[in-house]
Amino acid sequence: MLSTIIIKLRQYPDYFKSLASGYGLMVANIVIQVVLVPLYVKVLGKYQFGVLMLLLAFVNYAAVGINWMTGGVMRVMGEFAANKNFPAFESAYSLSKYVYVGYALLLVAAVSVFGSFLGGLWEGRIPLNAEHAVLGGIFFTALYLVAFYDLSVDRVALTAMGRQYAANLLQVTAVVSFAGAVVPLLLSGANLVHVMACMLGGVLLARVVSLMYWKRVHVRVGWRLLDKRQKDVFRRLRGKTGVAFFVYGAILLTMQADTMLVGYLGGVSMAAEYVLLWKVAEVAVFLIWRIPETLLPDLIHMDARNEQARLGRTYRSVWRWTFGAALLAGIGYAIFGHEIVSLWVGADHAPHRRWGYVLAGAGIFLLGSCRTPAVFAYGTLRLRQLIKVSSLELLLKLGLTVLLFPYLGYLSPLAALVATHASGVYYLYWKLGSRSYA
Repeated sequence: MLSTIIIKLRQYPDYFKSLASGYGLMVANIVIQVVLVPLYVKVLGKYQFGVLMLLLAFVNYAAVGINWMTGGVMRVMGEFAANKNFPAFESAYSLSKYVYVGYALLLVAAVSVFGSFLGGLWEGRIPLNAEHAVLGGIFFTALYLVAFYDLSVDRVALTAMGRQYAANLLQVTAVVSFAGAVVPLLLSGANLVHVMACMLGGVLLARVVSLMYWKRVHVRVGWRLLDKRQKDVFRRLRGKTGVAFFVYGAILLTMQADTMLVGYLGGVSMAAEYVLLWKVAEVAVFLIWRIPETLLPDLIHMDARNEQARLGRTYRSVWRWTFGAALLAGIGYAIFGHEIVSLWVGADHAPHRRWGYVLAGAGIFLLGSCRTPAVFAYGTLRLRQLIKVSSLELLLKLGLTVLLFPYLGYLSPLAALVATHASGVYYLYWKLGSRSYA
């Protein structure tokens, strides 16, 4: 196995650089959140901390409105890069700037309404010592959104070129520089304004790094006047393919909203129990997902060149790795999950229903091993089949969660997940991959 890994490292150095940088980004985010959350609560106080969580949730979930562009333009740029058509690549980049920054300005309008809501309708409800901090934090959030979506175009473009490690390093730059600036400020008594200003500063620093990188690779990207080529690309993106990318993105986001559903059905305490049981397992799932997702730009290039034999070989190899990793992680969490969570939050706070960890372990295996056919279908524009399978999974899982909730409580999403895949959804994912690539 070791010799095989060494051979693969030599054959695909860019892939492993992308995978390592992706894992590095995840680790950096996890460590930073572990450090910052207690500081947020202690320094900002409950009210400012709550507003910060609302703002960050808005920033995260707002991405669903641009999914149609992200998936589509990555595909288009990937085709241009694969065929070394860099003038067309540069035009698609410029078009992306217009769309992404335009979308960010719409979000700024939404944030402004939110700020007016807090400052107007809630006048008198904001603590006097927090009013300027909250409204200032909202102002910097608006600036952050514009800078963030401007940088997002560079990340998508670099990923489409097969330089995902560079895109990951841009995110690492933003995250680490933010943490390096905000921790000393929090220790000296900062407020919400300083937190959001540091987030903005991290993104701006990453943008400077991206400008330096583009000069190094000699690709002339930037803003350009709209021309016929850009209009042709936009017509393609707003058509059936763009709609399909948007629909799948919305489905995937909704399938990851179990905590919100449990909180709605059973309250905050029950949602906390679910988070404690599933959070570590969810991290394991995301780590496994990185294996096929890192290949996305390569899949686009192979499909654009019609390299079907290579696609098949790649699929079989990645499927074996993700299946094995998901199986080992699932069994490990089913057996040792209670001990892992006890080490994390203490034995008194860890959920005690042992069979819940078995369900979570099964969830790791099912979600982890099914991601490979989903990513390959996404990267090769087999979106119609992917949406059929994923929408069936979503509907069954939501329905079973609601039906099982009176009997299983916070375990119902995991039981519904297992039942959904056992009913045939797992076979449909396997069939989606095996018929197309295996």
